[in-house]
Parts: sequence; structure tokens; C-alpha cells
Amino acid sequence: MTDIDGFHLIAPKAGSKREAIEAVPNEYCDESSLVGPPQRIRERYKECEGSGATGLTLSCRQAEGLELMAEISGSRDRAA
Repeated sequence: MTDIDGFHLIAPKAGSKREAIEAVPNEYCDESSLVGPPQRIRERYKECEGSGATGLTLSCRQAEGLELMAEISGSRDRAA
């Protein structure tokens, strides 16, 4: 059992959201997400390219994030 197991059961309690967020290790987020400045995302994407993954889910709050991923993945070139 990890430190984050079971937090979904206490989420409705006041103040438990902050506690749950703090329990998630940065490494866990880093292994499953491409986050950070554009250069870091470019570097991490290169590491993921050979993973065998056949899809990628994007969630961006800024259009620049989508544009960056289109550029990195080469999909911008295919759409033109």
C-alpha cells in the first residue's frame, strides 16, 4: 500500500484535498506526464518516443501547449 492509497475515500473531508495532493510524489507525476518548460517537454518526449505507446492524451490550458506538441510529434507537418 502506498501513501496515496485510500485518499479517494477521505476526499470529501475538509482539508483532505491538500493532504492528498501533498501525498503524491513528484516522481509519479513526472513518469506519467510531460510537464514543464518547452525544452524539458521536448527532451522528455524524445525519451517517450520509443516506448511503444500508440496514443497520447493532451490537456493544455494554453494554445501554445497544443502547438508545441503538434510540432514535437510531427502532426503539424501531416496536417498541412
